[in-house]
Amino acid sequence: MNLDTNGLILCPQIRLNHATLNLNATGANPGVLSAYSISNAGNSLLNFNGGILQAMDDSQEFLSGFSLGQLSLNLGVLIDSQSFNIGISSPFSGGGFLEKLGQAL
Repeated sequence: MNLDTNGLILCPQIRLNHATLNLNATGANPGVLSAYSISNAGNSLLNFNGGILQAMDDSQEFLSGFSLGQLSLNLGVLIDSQSFNIGISSPFSGGGFLEKLGQAL
């Protein structure tokens, strides 16, 4: 699945199972993926090629269940906590940027 420029996905919980999700988009109107949490249920990939990953609520497991190489910062991602406290227990890989927006941790 691809989320591109001007795209918006609002989904309480995203559970990927043998899937690839590409968050693409740069510029003035990047794609936004907004969720309470995103987890890997089995051999899935989440590729960050720009765009915004946005929290919808407090979540200590905002990104979880991914192994090294399954969260790929190709171009990078903006993570917007929207003042919610979020936790990320999965490792990122790749040479892209990782920038946090929002006031909470």
